[in-house]
Amino acid sequence: MQNKFNIFSPWTVNLLHWGLIVLLLLVLPTTLWPLTQRFWISLCLWIFFFSISSLLVGWRETPLPLTDVPFTFNQVVYNIFLCVSIVITPLYLYEMYKLTLDYGLDNMMYSARMVALDQDTKIGIVRYSILINQALFVTTVFAGKQISWWKHVLVTILYASCGLAIMEKGVFIFMGIIAVMVYYMRGMIRVRHIIVVGLLFIMSSFIFTIARSDDFESIKDKSSFSEFFEVYLLASPVAYSYMSEETSNQWGVNTFSQFYMLANKLHAGQYEERKKLQEFIDVPLMTNTYTVFQPFYLDFGQWGVAIFAIIYGILLGLSYRSFRGGNSYAALLYAYLLVMLCTQFHQEEIFTSFIRTMQYCFFAFLLIIPSSQIKEKHHETND
Repeated sequence: MQNKFNIFSPWTVNLLHWGLIVLLLLVLPTTLWPLTQRFWISLCLWIFFFSISSLLVGWRETPLPLTDVPFTFNQVVYNIFLCVSIVITPLYLYEMYKLTLDYGLDNMMYSARMVALDQDTKIGIVRYSILINQALFVTTVFAGKQISWWKHVLVTILYASCGLAIMEKGVFIFMGIIAVMVYYMRGMIRVRHIIVVGLLFIMSSFIFTIARSDDFESIKDKSSFSEFFEVYLLASPVAYSYMSEETSNQWGVNTFSQFYMLANKLHAGQYEERKKLQEFIDVPLMTNTYTVFQPFYLDFGQWGVAIFAIIYGILLGLSYRSFRGGNSYAALLYAYLLVMLCTQFHQEEIFTSFIRTMQYCFFAFLLIIPSSQIKEKHHETND
């Protein structure tokens, strides 16, 4: 039973995720406005259809024990990627540093964040250092003792430095979720350790957010932590409850904006594009994130929430099933999708960042597929 209902299966993560968010909203004293019917209907549809679809495609009668799930990768490709990262990551950091200087030196961390939020920033091919380091990090954690300890340290430093360069706490949240998942499945940590890590993440995220703001002194103010907790953990469902229902004649403009962006670049037409960075809303705290439901609801209403819950469930369920069956590529894919699932209270990432998702899948494919082919040929020979 533990093998099927472990806390990192997609159906369990989804239930625990929304259960915790709703519990905090209902129990903790908060200045946020009450949740509306829109949110409750979306939540019920999402949990029901996601759970059913992920269980139907993700259930495996005889999964491999969590501690015995194998992982193979192409060490030649891994070492090539690592060498590339060693070269382009410092170049990426240097480019970001130069751009940061344009914003001023009074608060370097705040300036770095402003550079990261500037969607017109162009730094060339070195921007792929984040994606390469991300794929390397996930592969390294799964590979474990197959990789030398110094490579573990080096890859962690390279990826973390990319996060620091743009003051993006999402990088560290990604690293933490991946590490916790793998170490838990291998029996190296327990649930109580996960709780402690979660609390440490909240505290460090608060310090990180204040440090990159224009008011570092507010870290001493207790009300600042309370406001941070409400804005970053609880405000998105409330914002979703009160967001305006935009209208557009273009089908799926919010959900498939990146597809339309590609079509425009390929001169396949003139399409409206919606930026991933949303407008702020006062609920009464200011936030610009609206949960995973936002693009689906704006484009297709509550039916859209239900349909994409099924799509999410199938994606997570299939990758989880293949991962538990010993497919190494599925392990890298599921790890990425799991992080998106763990942050769905904040905003949608798979479709609104579709290009980035595909790029990660491509780099992960290069790291895994040659080994998978060799493994399949080996089985065919034995048969």
